[in-house]
Amino acid sequence: PPSKPAGSAAPAPSTGVSLLTDRVLEDFISSVPQAAGVVSWSPPQQNWNPWVGCNIDEGPLATMSLDKLSTDMMHEQRERLQQDSNLQQSIRERENLPVFSMRNEIMNAINENPVIIIRGNTGCGKTTQVCQFILDDYIASGQGAYASIVVTQPRRISAVSVSDRVAAERCEQLGQSIGYSVRFDSCLPRPYGSIMFCTVGVLLRKLEGGLRGVSHVIVDEIHERDVNSDFIMVLLRDMIHMYPDLRVILMSATIDTSVFSDYFNKCPVIEIPGRAFPVQRYFMEDCIQLTNFIPPSDMKKRKNRESDDVDVEPEENLNKVIDANYSESTKMALAQLSEKEISFELMEALLEYIRKQGIPGAVLIFLPGWNIIFALMKHLQQHPVFGGSQYLILPLHSQLPREDQRKVFDSVPPSVTK
Repeated sequence: PPSKPAGSAAPAPSTGVSLLTDRVLEDFISSVPQAAGVVSWSPPQQNWNPWVGCNIDEGPLATMSLDKLSTDMMHEQRERLQQDSNLQQSIRERENLPVFSMRNEIMNAINENPVIIIRGNTGCGKTTQVCQFILDDYIASGQGAYASIVVTQPRRISAVSVSDRVAAERCEQLGQSIGYSVRFDSCLPRPYGSIMFCTVGVLLRKLEGGLRGVSHVIVDEIHERDVNSDFIMVLLRDMIHMYPDLRVILMSATIDTSVFSDYFNKCPVIEIPGRAFPVQRYFMEDCIQLTNFIPPSDMKKRKNRESDDVDVEPEENLNKVIDANYSESTKMALAQLSEKEISFELMEALLEYIRKQGIPGAVLIFLPGWNIIFALMKHLQQHPVFGGSQYLILPLHSQLPREDQRKVFDSVPPSVTK
């Protein structure tokens, strides 16, 4: 072997490094044993973002405790309530909603029961207010970071538009305490002390990996049942048996909710009285009599062609079944309308009637599918009045880009009717 070079120093003996530490873990984080087939759940935790399902690796939230976060939220909210005049005005307007009179009863029921059902008329405010009741109560009590609320809506457009509305009521931008997540589009809220609106499908996909860091699940419009919503009910029922600290709130219009209450072990049902706006129903014969509508001649011909079709089994024309109190002209006009077709001419006559009333506001027409929506839009655009500058005709459908959907919420000048 070669000789050692002259003048070189002898290598220092290696110093051993111990992997032992004096730090002793006081206690392991307790977890409830999970039964087979039950979706795992845990409440909000430090250094965990429930909306993306991963740890928070950067920024102050990565190391800040939930208690410190909660204290900061409480002080910030108190300051805003004292100084933000727009927020103060928004709260005064929210207090006029029927659901506000039930706030204390709703919160007591949520705190004392794993599952409750809230039933109220459309427009009573339950969709936009109940989730805010929960969040505001947690923040005011210094527990804001322990509230992470997910709210399901039956349709994409509902999830997006309701999140917009709630954020506006809180005088915030989307992405602060309010956010949404629908397929191919999302604006997620902050990890703690927040509300996320989503579709039932999005929540189902989230449940595949467990529901970690979520404190409350609100399922809105439970009366609009489908396969996904029923499956959510099955999963949630199993979860609350295993995790009684999870809170589930089911909300419905004023229909029979006993099937849901029975399914969730006779859970409490809270009734919200009243509605925000008066609703009056008019049937087709009422509309014909109000407008003195006379079907066009080509509609009569189409009706005759239907009755002459020998290949089609004749059906009773239910439009001929009418109360005797209506005029003869109304009975004749109704009998000439086909049950299989949507009369654009009658809609046009109704819009003319509404226009003559001179009442400010917008008109919303529900139609079965995009093809009919597009056809009516083109029909009205060719009308000498409704196709003019005094009217703004906007289509609304889930397949439209989100920017086009949001146009229906934009304000218009007083001289223009949507």
